[in-house]
Amino acid sequence: MTLVRAPLVSAPRALPAPAAPEHPCRVWSAHAEDLALALAAEIAAWPESPVQRLLAARGHLVLLREGSYVPASALASMAARAVVIGCALGTALRGSFVIAGPSAAWVLAGGPCPSPIALLSTARPVVLAGVVMRQAPLPARDVESIGGCPLTVPERSATDALRFEALPECALSTVRSLRDAGLLDDEEVERRLRRLDGHPHARRARERWSVILRDDGASDEHAGRSRAAGP
Repeated sequence: MTLVRAPLVSAPRALPAPAAPEHPCRVWSAHAEDLALALAAEIAAWPESPVQRLLAARGHLVLLREGSYVPASALASMAARAVVIGCALGTALRGSFVIAGPSAAWVLAGGPCPSPIALLSTARPVVLAGVVMRQAPLPARDVESIGGCPLTVPERSATDALRFEALPECALSTVRSLRDAGLLDDEEVERRLRRLDGHPHARRARERWSVILRDDGASDEHAGRSRAAGP
């Protein structure tokens, strides 16, 4: 009698697990993407509504961009503040975008979140709601990374704010926040301002810088008189 062997049946192969979808911050770096995953959930948990606007007015939430809120408690670090800007931009984020001006100062020094978001790009700028974007050269020395997100160094952020911010009070508060945090090299700012000859808004930038120095000088003089007068 001839025995017929049944064909061996192999166990079905397990299908590979689907790859997790990439977060838009991946275009900045893998590190930014890792940090963004938790923060994106925080933003998604607070959609636009009258309640959210009320909580933002009371300081519990921070409005990043129209429709994008995040709890103030989630913004304690520079890295978190940098990454939430990428989260607020979502799928509109591009690798060429660099956090700049008042937004870069906010990432570094904290304080009230500026609106609109300020960005620079070496590529053609795009129009986005709640964003002001300029196309400009960005040498490597003018860009640093926080939390895997690119932003302009303090001196570039300050000079750009002095030049391009339409409202003087916004320009001045941006620069003062960096100076108060001890992040700004005054001599480097002055060197950059001197190199602006022939560039747009150079005069305005120098005048605003003079206001900051004059106000600080007046404050120092007043403090000196107060100490001399004694209690």
